[in-house]
Amino acid sequence: MRKRGEWLIEGCKQHLIDVMGTLEECQPGSRGGRNSDIERAAGFAIDLPDQKGWLAWTLLNDLAEEGEVEVVREGRIRRYRLLADG
Repeated sequence: MRKRGEWLIEGCKQHLIDVMGTLEECQPGSRGGRNSDIERAAGFAIDLPDQKGWLAWTLLNDLAEEGEVEVVREGRIRRYRLLADG
């Protein structure tokens, strides 16, 4: 039986993918969306001074490791977009 936390994490990741599908900047081949913009669109913005953005950032980078999204680097800035076959 899967633990509830694992189920919640998978649901959050799927929610991010679904939201990215609605954002022009996150489409395959695009420039990619910023973590903070994706986070706000997903309703994941948690206003903590020192940890702002960590939830979506962590999930997006996990999705990138799993091959579900692509990281586009712009200098030190990381942007995220869906993969063409994702």
